[in-house]
Amino acid sequence: MQPAERVAQIAATAEEVALSEGLAAITVRSVAARMGVAPSLVAHYVPSMDELVTATFDRVARREISAMSALLERAATPLEQLRLLVGVVAAPDREDVPLWSDAWSLARRNTSLAAAARDCLDAWQGVASSIVAAGRASGAFPSGDPEHVGLVLFALIDATNAYSRVAYRTDADRSALIRTAVASALGLAPGAL
Repeated sequence: MQPAERVAQIAATAEEVALSEGLAAITVRSVAARMGVAPSLVAHYVPSMDELVTATFDRVARREISAMSALLERAATPLEQLRLLVGVVAAPDREDVPLWSDAWSLARRNTSLAAAARDCLDAWQGVASSIVAAGRASGAFPSGDPEHVGLVLFALIDATNAYSRVAYRTDADRSALIRTAVASALGLAPGAL
């Protein structure tokens, strides 16, 4: 196998490990075992497991951001876009929720992962802020600073995702918290989202 192919195989395998077992499970041994190769082969191509963990997280998170952006293009109005965004990112069965939880924990000791998480948060908040800006410009949202609402939305998403990891409150309670708070920040009726 050519070096570029081996690196791609390692990256794909690390993603499989992350999605099935979490970011913390990405080790030389776990990736090698899943590939059916000696750990020394993985170590040869991956000099830093922190960087592999970071790249894996970044790839999964950015793929979801891109998919969400493409999905939002189908919604006709800023209100429809915001409803769609909240519905998707607040869903308890999102593929990347466990990865975000792992990232928060592992980033305390992995500075490149912390930087990737911040960059992905900025990208998510940018998606929300652009929807709010369009809604403010069209008059669909009576109030709300776009950047502030984006920050509030994702602070609530992250908090309620953490709640879900420990089964704190119901899915409906957590969803209502997000929808009501964001609607309030935009000057909308509580049931608008």
